[in-house]
Amino acid sequence: MDGRGCQLENVADRTADACNLGGFLEKQAYVYIMASSFKKLYIWVTTQIEIRIAQHKRASSPNSHTARYKIDRLVYLERFTSISAAIVREKQLKGWLRVRKLELIVSTNPDWSDLSADWEKPLEAFSEDTHRKALESILMGKQESGVI
Repeated sequence: MDGRGCQLENVADRTADACNLGGFLEKQAYVYIMASSFKKLYIWVTTQIEIRIAQHKRASSPNSHTARYKIDRLVYLERFTSISAAIVREKQLKGWLRVRKLELIVSTNPDWSDLSADWEKPLEAFSEDTHRKALESILMGKQESGVI
C-alpha cells in the first residue's frame, strides 16, 4: 500500500499503481507539483489529474502528507504521452535540490497561482454571437493598426 491507500504491484517504478494507472499505456500522464502557503512542496505523477488534485484539495486522506501540511495549490504541471516518461521526469524532479525546484516553479508560475483554481467552476455556455463579436472586434483592431 502507498500513502494514498493504493495497492502497488511494483513499488520501484509504480508502473502498476492500481489507483491511477489502470490501462496506463494509452493514457496521458502528468507530473505535478503542489504547494502549501508556506511553500512546502509535493511532487507526484498521475493519469487522472483532475481527480488527484480534487482529492488533495478535499484532504480525502486526513493523515496524508498533503493534508497534514495543507498542501492544496497546484503550482506546476507537465503532461506526457506515456506514464513511463512521466515517472522518469517525476524521479528527476524529486532528485533536484529544493532551490532548483523553486526556480522551475517561478519560471512558469512566478505568482505561485493555483493552476487548478477554475477547474471545478462550470463552463460558460457557448454563444456564437458572443464569439463572432469578439472576433470582429479583434479583426477591427488589427485593421486599424495596419496589421491586416
